[in-house]
Amino acid sequence: MRFRSLRQAALIAFAGMSLSGAAVADTEGARQELAPTGKVRIGVIDQNPVIVVKDKSTGKMTGLGIDLSRVFARDLGRPLEIVGFGSGRELTEGMKAGRIDIGFLAYAPARAKEVAFTPPMIEVESSYMVLGASPLKTIADVDAKGVRIGAIAKSSQDFHLTKTVKNAAVVRIADGATAKGLEMLKSGAIDAFAGNTHRLSGALDKVPGARMMPGRFFKADYSMALPQGRPAAAAFATAFVERVKKDGTLAKAIAANTLYGVAVAPPAAGGQ
Repeated sequence: MRFRSLRQAALIAFAGMSLSGAAVADTEGARQELAPTGKVRIGVIDQNPVIVVKDKSTGKMTGLGIDLSRVFARDLGRPLEIVGFGSGRELTEGMKAGRIDIGFLAYAPARAKEVAFTPPMIEVESSYMVLGASPLKTIADVDAKGVRIGAIAKSSQDFHLTKTVKNAAVVRIADGATAKGLEMLKSGAIDAFAGNTHRLSGALDKVPGARMMPGRFFKADYSMALPQGRPAAAAFATAFVERVKKDGTLAKAIAANTLYGVAVAPPAAGGQ
């Protein structure tokens, strides 16, 4: 199980201590690993509306990722710096380069080779957007010969479709991300555009007559990701994720940001 090492780190951090003593010891160790510059730098994908909504005129970011980042920094007892990235690939590379200390990222096996993940925080559904006149009516219709599925390159949808599609062709969109995908759909360069349902539902008005298919072809687990080899940071982040799932903080943030197709992930096995 991919979360085993993080759960083991958490158990090691707390083993043999009182709850209060463990919390203090773990937090101090986590501060050194999560805020080596004196502040905790949290990465977000500012092109993913499930995590962040970025005002085009001011650059101000709001959303689930911002709300949870503030709680995380408060719990850690360190100032917060939000760092925006255009894609999951950019965020992963930024983490490896030391530009951020932790971030919000959809889990994928390929990414788990490069960064560590906490247990899932939220579950995010994905579907397809098609033109109104498209003969594609159901999720099952899409995986057919001659169908071109557009997906943002290196996204969780790209990773999933690459493994599962048998007949259709996956067209990877590297530049312009969502905006380019919508243009390709309108022009007929692709037959279906894959994305999380919240992103697609918010983009329907940009493609006149477009519709989103009912149901889902994929459910992604979004977690907090951090550099590998930081056990105190992993333990702190794991405990944080399980706490906000259990105490209602996460559910309130999802509701406050009106996120469609997003749900709190179940507690991790053996979670607190």
